[in-house]
Amino acid sequence: MKIKHAHIREALLAWSRAADGRKVPANAIADTYFELGMSGLLYSSDHPNAQGNNVQKIYRWAESDSLASQRKMQALLPAIEKAMPPFMLARMRSHSSETCRDLVLRKERIDREMEAMIGAIIALSDRVDGSGPAGNVLVH
Repeated sequence: MKIKHAHIREALLAWSRAADGRKVPANAIADTYFELGMSGLLYSSDHPNAQGNNVQKIYRWAESDSLASQRKMQALLPAIEKAMPPFMLARMRSHSSETCRDLVLRKERIDREMEAMIGAIIALSDRVDGSGPAGNVLVH
């Protein structure tokens, strides 16, 4: 399945936000890249400054719309997909796969329903206990 460059970029940026930085996704991609026996695009851990250089390369290619960058990201795609957390992978594939799109939509709906249910339980608990929003009650 061919995944558009914009969707790969969107997924990588979301992953870096969830991981509080670009190093975690880039390192996971680089590790997986070499585990898969791939070579030629990224620096191995033997190279000085491999971590920083790989972070720069991966995100420079992701953020660029040049044909060369798109080719490099497509070449990295097997490592990206294997390293990416499952839900982010499903979200990235959801643009190209009806099954993944359906799963992503169902999970988002379930998450919204769970938040609403938990909010209702907390509100009901606060009313029954007569306590404040923190749920603290002064008992003598």
